[in-house]
Amino acid sequence: MRHVTLMMSRRKPLVCVLLLVCWATICVTYILLVPLSCANPRNFPKLDPRDNTDVTIVTAFFDLGTFQKGEKLQNIHYTPQKYLEWARAFRYLQNPLLIFTDSSEMEDCFRGAATVSETLREKWSNSQKSGTAETKREASEKKNRVKVVRIYNRTELFAFKKLKRVREIFADPSYPKFHPNTVLPEYACTQHAKVDLMERAILEDYFHTKYYAWIDLGYFRDTSSRKRKFWITVPPAMDDKKVAVNEVRSPHHDLDPGVIFKENVYWVGGGMILGSAPVVLKYVAEYRRAVDFFMDRGLFNTDQQVIYAMYKSTATRHLAVTTQLQLFGNKRLNCWFYLGYQCYRE
Repeated sequence: MRHVTLMMSRRKPLVCVLLLVCWATICVTYILLVPLSCANPRNFPKLDPRDNTDVTIVTAFFDLGTFQKGEKLQNIHYTPQKYLEWARAFRYLQNPLLIFTDSSEMEDCFRGAATVSETLREKWSNSQKSGTAETKREASEKKNRVKVVRIYNRTELFAFKKLKRVREIFADPSYPKFHPNTVLPEYACTQHAKVDLMERAILEDYFHTKYYAWIDLGYFRDTSSRKRKFWITVPPAMDDKKVAVNEVRSPHHDLDPGVIFKENVYWVGGGMILGSAPVVLKYVAEYRRAVDFFMDRGLFNTDQQVIYAMYKSTATRHLAVTTQLQLFGNKRLNCWFYLGYQCYRE
């Protein structure tokens, strides 16, 4: 009996060590695998005179109501109010900003900081309503660099012309369900509307910049409370012959497109796209061709799956894509927002 007791007492430290090792492994795995925002409030780079800020920022908001994001157990829901909160970060952006929306609330969010496109009356009021102290010169400058374009009919966009067919694909009981990507057809279409709006921004040439960047409205959600002016700059390593995107994880080459779309596989994030005008236009044309190619085969998901299948699937050779991607990323952190914060300056 004494021998058994002695053996058990000797095992207790070993059990404790094993538990600590397991716990440490879980923590390290969490750090490595859980997406981080890459926003460090104590270490935002300052704008340097050599930084290139010749970039028009394009973003959009379509009111889809409240919808589930991710699995039901995660209990995450996105609401119009949440997007309005995230949008506040863009009020401090110093680059030319073009916002497309079908929401009067989102339009009002920028009313004191924007001119409205030809589809709306001109709107401008001072920023006293928001409590922001600005000189007349600052207000005038902001008015000239921000434009809100109201979308009254979504079906005028290439992406929403696909809505009926997308509904048919998602209605198939055998088609896997990932919230909201393959559950809410309107959400999936908004993700593909990015290329439509980028094209329109370039062709309309509102601000005459060399570069154009699509940035999701919630991209800088972690800075919305900072209330500091910021700029988006062109990375020094930018290759003008390529489109810059954010690599989130290493790809598997030659996957079947069906696997990519139906298993919700991703390689790059769709939150930011950056490139010179002619390169982006070429990318838009090839992207649209890819969307049609996969839809003809009964496949639809978000832009992230289309990009993956365009460049890394067994269908790549059939699509003959010529626009190259320039990958920015931090694989150790699995970071969705790395590119944006590489371009961010205060």
